[in-house]
Amino acid sequence: MCTFAAAVYLRFEGERAISLYGSALAASPFQPSLILERPRLLGRLSSDARLVVVRGPRGCGKSTLITSWLAGFDGQRHVVRLSARGLDADDWWGGVLAALPTEVLSRAGAAAGSFDAVVTALDDLHEPLVLVVDGLGENSGGRLAEQLIELLRRHRHIRVIAETHLRPFGPAQSASVDYDEIDYPELRFTIDEVAQLHLEAGLTISEQACQRLYRQVSGTVMPTVLAVRTAERIGHPVIDQFGSPCPEYVTALVDMAEEMLAESEIAPWRTAVTKCALARKLCADTIAIVGIDDPETTLPTLEQLGLLQRRRDNVPECPPGLRLPLLELARRAEPVEVRETLDVLASQRLSADDVTEAMHYGSDAGNWTLVGEIIETHFVRILGEDLDGIHRVLQMFPAADRAPFPIVRTVRAILTGLNEVPILPVLLPESIEELAGIGASRDALETAGRGTINAIGLRRRGAYHQAAVVAGRVATILDAAEPHLDPACSAYMAVLRQQLGNTCQLAGALAQSTALFQQAYQADSAFAARLSAGSIALNRALQGDIRLAEQWLVTEADEPYQRGLWGETTRLPGRCAAAIAEMECFDIAAATAILEDIGEPDFRQERWAFIAYARGLWSLLRGEPVEGIDWIDRIIAEHARFYAPDSLAFSLLTAMKVDLDLAAGHTNAALATVTGIEASGYVPLAVSRARTELLTGQYEAAVAAATEIAWRPESYPRTRIDALLIEAAAHVHLGDETAAVDGWRTAVMIANRSGCCLPFVFIDDRVRDRLTELSGVAQPQRVPPTTVFAPGPLPIVRLTPREQVMLDKIIEGGTIVQIGKELHVSTNTVKTQLRSLYKKLGASSKEQAIAQAKRLQLVHDRHDTEASRASLDTGPVADSADAYEPSIYKALINQMSVAVVIHGADGRVVEANQAFADLLGYTLCEAQRLTATDVVHPSAMRERNADATRLISGSVSELATERPLVHKDGTTLWAKVRKAAIEIDGEPVVMVIIEKAEPGVGFRTG
Repeated sequence: MCTFAAAVYLRFEGERAISLYGSALAASPFQPSLILERPRLLGRLSSDARLVVVRGPRGCGKSTLITSWLAGFDGQRHVVRLSARGLDADDWWGGVLAALPTEVLSRAGAAAGSFDAVVTALDDLHEPLVLVVDGLGENSGGRLAEQLIELLRRHRHIRVIAETHLRPFGPAQSASVDYDEIDYPELRFTIDEVAQLHLEAGLTISEQACQRLYRQVSGTVMPTVLAVRTAERIGHPVIDQFGSPCPEYVTALVDMAEEMLAESEIAPWRTAVTKCALARKLCADTIAIVGIDDPETTLPTLEQLGLLQRRRDNVPECPPGLRLPLLELARRAEPVEVRETLDVLASQRLSADDVTEAMHYGSDAGNWTLVGEIIETHFVRILGEDLDGIHRVLQMFPAADRAPFPIVRTVRAILTGLNEVPILPVLLPESIEELAGIGASRDALETAGRGTINAIGLRRRGAYHQAAVVAGRVATILDAAEPHLDPACSAYMAVLRQQLGNTCQLAGALAQSTALFQQAYQADSAFAARLSAGSIALNRALQGDIRLAEQWLVTEADEPYQRGLWGETTRLPGRCAAAIAEMECFDIAAATAILEDIGEPDFRQERWAFIAYARGLWSLLRGEPVEGIDWIDRIIAEHARFYAPDSLAFSLLTAMKVDLDLAAGHTNAALATVTGIEASGYVPLAVSRARTELLTGQYEAAVAAATEIAWRPESYPRTRIDALLIEAAAHVHLGDETAAVDGWRTAVMIANRSGCCLPFVFIDDRVRDRLTELSGVAQPQRVPPTTVFAPGPLPIVRLTPREQVMLDKIIEGGTIVQIGKELHVSTNTVKTQLRSLYKKLGASSKEQAIAQAKRLQLVHDRHDTEASRASLDTGPVADSADAYEPSIYKALINQMSVAVVIHGADGRVVEANQAFADLLGYTLCEAQRLTATDVVHPSAMRERNADATRLISGSVSELATERPLVHKDGTTLWAKVRKAAIEIDGEPVVMVIIEKAEPGVGFRTG
C-alpha cells in the first residue's frame, strides 16, 4: 500500500499535482504500474459526502483510487495527506499542522494541543481543504476518528477521505455527518474493467477469458493487474478454458505473496497467514481444524495488517485474491497435509449442513468424487446460494471424473460456455404415448437431462426450431415422470423445465415457454422461481399482456437475486420486461434508466435480441430511429450466428428494423425488407408488412394483411391491437367508416384489458382523433397526443432499368468515358443520365449517390450487377433497344395518342408516354417511376398478376380485358387494356395499350 512518512501538502494547480503524486506512488511496493480510470468510484469520492471511507484489505486498490482522484483535481484546492500507521492522534495532528501553509498558522500557536491548534489554524483557511488519512484506526485507536468527526462538525469547508482495513467510525458517528463508504466489493474490478485493463496493455482478450479471470480472483485489484502483466509477457490469457490458472500466473501470484510475507511487520505471522488461507471462513470449527494458535490475538492482528477481511456475516476470511497464492504456498510446503486438512474441512462443513462450503473445500482439495456427490445431492440448493461459485467449480471439474455424475454433466452444460455444450445423441420418439412410456421408466430423468442438453446445444448452434421440438418432447417426458418420482426430484425437474422454457422462448413459442416457466416456478426452488418469474414477465411484455407482466415483475421482486456475475445475468429477462412495461406507460426516463443499467449484451448473451428489441422501441419513442437502426445493426452483426430465420430474434428485430426505417423515412429499405422476407410464419413481420402497406398508401392491401393477422391463433394482444388499428386507419382512408369504427372499438377494448397502449402511437394522431369522433370511444388515457410515423403516404424512390445500370456502373468505379464505351453511348448521354440519377437520389456527387442508394437499398447484389452487365454487352443492337435511347419502341409510343406503358416482370415501369401520364394525372417523370401496385386497383391485382405471368412466361403472346385503375388523386377509373409480350435487351417485358372505358363495356380484340 502507498504510505507517507511525512505529511504531503498540495495546492492543486493543473498538472503539478499529478507529477508529485506520481513520484509518491513510485515508492510503493504494492502500487500497480497499470492504472485504470474508474469513473463509477471517482464519482463517489467527488460526491457531496464530507466523510468518505475507502475500506478493504491489502492489494484491493484503495491508495490507487484515492491517488487517481487527487490527481484529477481541477482548479485550486488544498490537500493534506498523511498516514496514521504508527502514529498516535497527537502526532498525526502535529504532522497535519506542519503541512499547513504558513499563512494559516498565525493563531495556531495559542492552542493547547495539536488537534486544537489545527482547529484554530483552519479558522483562517476559508478555501476547501481535503484531509486524506491512510490507515485510520489500524494503530491510532478511536481517538483520531472522534477528532475527525469533531473537525467536520466545526468546519463546513473540510472534507475527509479515510483509507483503512477496518470500520473506524461507529453508526452514531457516521450518522452525524454526510457519510459514504466504498467497501471492498465495490473496489474490485468489474468484468468490463478487466477487459479495459487488457486493452490498456495492448492485449485482445475474449469475454469468456475475462469472466474466467474474474471468477478466479473476484476482481481483486493486485491479482488482476498481475494477470494482465503476465498475459502481456506470455501472450495468452492466464486462466485456461477449464478455469485453472497457468503456471506463469501462479508463479507471479506466489512471488507477490512472498514479497508481502517478507515485510518486517508481517514476517512473524507467516505461518498463521498460510494456515488462515486454508479456511474459507474463520469460524470456531475451521480455526480448530487448521490449527491457528492463540486466535484471540492472531486474527485481530492479521486483520489490522490487512491480511483478513470481514464477511457480511462479520466472520473473518482471507481475501479471495490473496487466498489463491497463499494456498499455493501452503501446498508447495506440505502438499499431503494441506489436502488432508481441506478434506477434513469439507467433511466438517458437510456435517454442519453447509453444503456449498463443503463443495468448495472439496474443489480446493481436488477431491472430485466428493464434489460430484455433493452436487448430485444438493445442486439446486447450491444454485440458490452461490451461482457464481458452482459455475467456477463445474468449469474446473475434470472431464475424466464427470462420468458417474449425470447431474454434474447436465448442470455443467447449462452453465458453462457456448462452445462447450455438446449435442448429445438422444433419440426421442414423436408419439405422446411413447414419450409417456419413457417418463414412466426408471431412466426418465437421465433421458430428460440428455434431451435438455441436446436442446441447449441445438439452440446455441442456431437450430431454434429443432431445439424447440426436442424441448417439447422432453417436457412430455417430465410431465409423465412426475407422479413416479420422489418429491426431492422436483427441484431438478424445475431446472430442466427452466431451460426448456428458455429454448421455446428463443424459438418464439411463447405460449409453450410460459407454461414451462410456470411449472418451474411452482417447484420448491428459489433459484428456479426467480428465473421463471422474470422470464414469464418478459414473455407477457412481448405479447402485450402488460398487466400480467407487471404482476409477474412484482412476484419477481419478492425473489431476491444473488450478487455476482450470474446473479446479474439471471436478472436480465425481468429488466427487459420492466423496460418494455415503462415504455407502455410512456415513462421514457424510467425506461432509459433500466436500459442504461442493462447496457449492451455481450457476445455470449442468448437473450441479446430482447435487449435490442427494447432499445429499438426506445429509439422509436424518442424520435431517434436512425440511432436505433445503427445500434441494432451492430448488435445483430455481433450475434450473427444467433440471428437464425427460425428464431424469435429474427422475427422481432427484422420487424423492428422495418418500423425504424419507416420512422426514419427509409421507405425503400422497409419495402425491400418486407418484400424480400416471407412473413407468413412470423406475426411481428406480418404486422410490419401491413404497416408498410398503410404508410405507403396501399390501403386495400393494408386492410387485407391486417385482417388476416388480427385473428390468427398465434396472435397476441400486441399484434391484435396493432393489426386492428392498421385496419381501422386504412378504412378511414378508404371511406369505410363502419368497418373503421368496428376495428377501433375492438382495439381499445383489448388495450384497456391488457394495458398494451404502444400501438396507438404508431397511428397518425389525426386519424385517432377521427376514429374517436366516429365511434364515441376514446383511446386509452395514458396514450399521448403524438405519433411515431410521419403522416401521409411515405415517398418511395424507384429507379428505371437504365438508372439502375448507371448506378451499378458508378459503384464499380467506372468513369464517364468508360461507361460510355461499355454502353455504346456518348459521354454527353452518360452525363445526362447521371444527372437524372443524382436528381432522383437527391445527391450532387457520385459518392453521395452511392451512399444514398445503399441507404435506400437500391444497390443490386453482385449477381444482379453481373446480369445487368451481361445484358448490356450485346453490342449496338442491344443499345438500340434501350428505353432511354432514340429507339423504335420510344419513337412508336411517343407518336401514339392512346396511353402506352411498358413494364417488366416485377411490375416496374420501363417506359411510358405522355398520354399514359395524362390519363392517370402524373407528370411523365412521375409516371416512369410507377409500379403495378400504384396503377392497378387492389381488387384487380390478382387478375393482373396472373395475366403478367402468362405473358412473361410465353404461354400467351397477347390478351385484352377491362380493368379498374387508380388515378393519382385516389379515384378509380375503368380502362380497356390490351397487352402484348415483347423483348428489350433479351428480357421479356409487357407493352400495354390503355383506353378509358365505362364499367361493364366489353373490350374486343381486333
